[in-house]
Amino acid sequence: MTSVRATYRLQFRNGFTFQSAAEIAPYLRRLGVSHVYASPVFAAQSGSTHGYDVTDCNVFDEALGGEAGFRALSAALKAEGLGLILDIVPNHMAASPENGWWYDVLKHGQDSRYARFFDIDWTRYEGRVLLPVLGEAYGTVLADGQLSIVNETGEAQIAYYDKRFPLSAETSRSLDPRQVNTAEALHRLLEAQHYRLAHWRMASDALNYRRFFDINDLVALRMEDPEVFDATHRLVFDLVRAGDIDGLRLDHIDGLRDPATYLKRLRAAVSGLRDDPFYIVVEKILEGDEKLRSDWPVEGTTGYEFGRFVTALQVHQDGYAALDKAYRAFTGDKRNYGAIAEQSKRFILGLSFATELNTLAHRAYEIAQQDPAMRDVSEPALRRALTEVLVAFPQYRTYINEEGLSEEDAEVLRRVELAAEDEIGAESLEELRYVMRLLRGETQDGFAFAMAFQQVSGPLTAKSLEDTAFYRFVPLIALNEVGAEPAGPTVTPALFHEANRERGEHWPLCMLTTSSHDTKRGEDTRARIAVLADIPEVFAKQAEHWWSLTAPFRRPLGSRLVPHPKEIWLYYQMLLGIWPVSGAPDLASLRERMRGFMSKALREAKEYTRWTDPTQSHEEAMFAFIDATLDPERSGAFIAGMAAMANRIAAAGAINGLAQVVLKLTSPGVPDIYQGAEWWDQSMVDPDNRRPVDFEARARALAELADEEPIDIRDWRSGRVKQAIVARLLGLRAQDPDLFASGDYVPLQVEGSNARHVLAYGRVSQDRALLVVIARHPLVLASELLEPVLPAELWADTRITLADGLSDGRWHDLFTQGIIEGAGELLVSKLLAQLPVAALRVG
Repeated sequence: MTSVRATYRLQFRNGFTFQSAAEIAPYLRRLGVSHVYASPVFAAQSGSTHGYDVTDCNVFDEALGGEAGFRALSAALKAEGLGLILDIVPNHMAASPENGWWYDVLKHGQDSRYARFFDIDWTRYEGRVLLPVLGEAYGTVLADGQLSIVNETGEAQIAYYDKRFPLSAETSRSLDPRQVNTAEALHRLLEAQHYRLAHWRMASDALNYRRFFDINDLVALRMEDPEVFDATHRLVFDLVRAGDIDGLRLDHIDGLRDPATYLKRLRAAVSGLRDDPFYIVVEKILEGDEKLRSDWPVEGTTGYEFGRFVTALQVHQDGYAALDKAYRAFTGDKRNYGAIAEQSKRFILGLSFATELNTLAHRAYEIAQQDPAMRDVSEPALRRALTEVLVAFPQYRTYINEEGLSEEDAEVLRRVELAAEDEIGAESLEELRYVMRLLRGETQDGFAFAMAFQQVSGPLTAKSLEDTAFYRFVPLIALNEVGAEPAGPTVTPALFHEANRERGEHWPLCMLTTSSHDTKRGEDTRARIAVLADIPEVFAKQAEHWWSLTAPFRRPLGSRLVPHPKEIWLYYQMLLGIWPVSGAPDLASLRERMRGFMSKALREAKEYTRWTDPTQSHEEAMFAFIDATLDPERSGAFIAGMAAMANRIAAAGAINGLAQVVLKLTSPGVPDIYQGAEWWDQSMVDPDNRRPVDFEARARALAELADEEPIDIRDWRSGRVKQAIVARLLGLRAQDPDLFASGDYVPLQVEGSNARHVLAYGRVSQDRALLVVIARHPLVLASELLEPVLPAELWADTRITLADGLSDGRWHDLFTQGIIEGAGELLVSKLLAQLPVAALRVG
């Protein structure tokens, strides 16, 4: 295996193919990454924009170039000395007739050889699969003639607009289409199938197959079954055996029934196919102080927790408190994040996960009925207890399996029980305690109930927090990120150092991520918005002024005006985050992008509109507001004010952005660069962050860089300074991999009047060392910045004390190419004289 030093994430589809990736392989080598990190590339739904809706785990998607295209890509990467890491989806597949396994299940029911592949409850609906695909009630659809029989491929099928469903072998053999010319006859035919067509609204209450989150079109796999494991990994293992891939990223590991057993099985399989090390990371969100399980045979996570720490480190805590106060006054929403998170969980549990809750309650009731001491407990009472337990869960899930209950899980359940007791009331304590016994494996059911419960708590938490509460609580949206804490957690330099040291000791190859296809904002959008906590009063005053300018564009809708003040507060922040500061803004593009973002934000919040039941009038009012505020003839003053404010914070945002990338490229772990983010990444949540990347421009800019020349800050608005720093540090990682893979992490003490505005540490390996210094909270230190460099006089007496292992002597600045000498300590004014970040090497 090519040693994994740094990865570059590529998003395939949407016009980006295997050939597209092969063409940029020389550029990626020159940039300095060691591996391409590919989004899912196996066959997916027609027109898929992301590839996670897999239809065949063992075929390369023809839309990307098929097997021939992949072989050409593999050869191109190997020619450049680059490895390949694949993103695979072990949890689910597309619930689509394009999925041959799923189609076979619909055709043959429980007799299908694939019936056990999917997590289906065959005890319901007389052994049929409920398919909630109809836009109206079944009776209406049937009576209106929206269902018909077609024969387009030599096989009779049920047609519903562009959807096709197979007929069972039994009915297909005896079918005479001429006899099925009435609604009653068609109904009888449908009742004889192995599936039941239903209105889409039935999904939340009556579905009998497990989904990915609440997405009906994605059906969960029973990956705990060895036959399913073997069948879904056949092509993956062929690629491992042939040396075509060097690692795997495992999507949504929390969705599996037993992640630990799956990972051990996977590790054993790849170890039997290759002698060299194989890189495996899991997509796992660690909540609060949760740690990755030490018995998982992986290199680490995909790195959300690192991005969370960096952003929190850049948010000034006093400023955040002031911003939060201004937000409450502006919006009138006095709730804290904890209250909103709890309300969101209860709301989503009823809206989207009633099926899962009902199933758990019924299962708990059946188990209780086998225990004489619990015969009098009712199913509704158990449902209430389960509700409080799910709401109280402090993290995505526990990891209980047949091997028992770990100390970590026991502690989580202890905390859950205490929290649930405070909410449930004395009359339901018996049911609560019985549910906790079930979760601890203390009943005759063993741990089976707990393992089923765990597959509900995870998706419920994700949908409640990331996809609901994060859009309902928006004082500072830089903090509303995957795995983060929107309520403004305090991350001090000491805590950041501790997290780095712990990762270096336990997970030295963990991925480090600051942007991904799943992040809510691009890394530099987030870095710029974080600056608002440096100047909370300025932003609050500006927001009030903009309100006076834009409020006339709101529309009356019933008893309220749209957009709501909270939606407008979110809009102002997001617009500031993506406002271009290089050249005149393309207002038409901004309008289109902000329409897309605000539509998604409103639907995710689910307060006035939602994906499943859009309120067109509310969304149209939002769109009209966006169009009006970005129309120069109607909103010239607002546009000018937005441009001025964006320019006021742009340099500080660039300081944060450069600090962020330097921390990522020098901290313990494997840094990942999201496609295009070697320049400024001022993107928003998907699909905005999947827009085409101009690789030709990036390749030209990289070719113009000279290794021995100082990095020029003057053209900072173009983003080339970021690319130069990335290339310089990736070059060092290639030259001295041991320094980063196994070198010690040494926090450095900063002293002086502005010490709180600096973070510094060293990486040490034998006689070689790297000193890293970055600036923090720039607009607290300097109220105005025209370029991303803080004036030397602001640093005054601020200095860094050199620790043991960081020998005194001559330090070579990798960015400026200057030499700095120090004995015992170094002045920050010298280190950050030309750039807001420094990386100095000795040895």
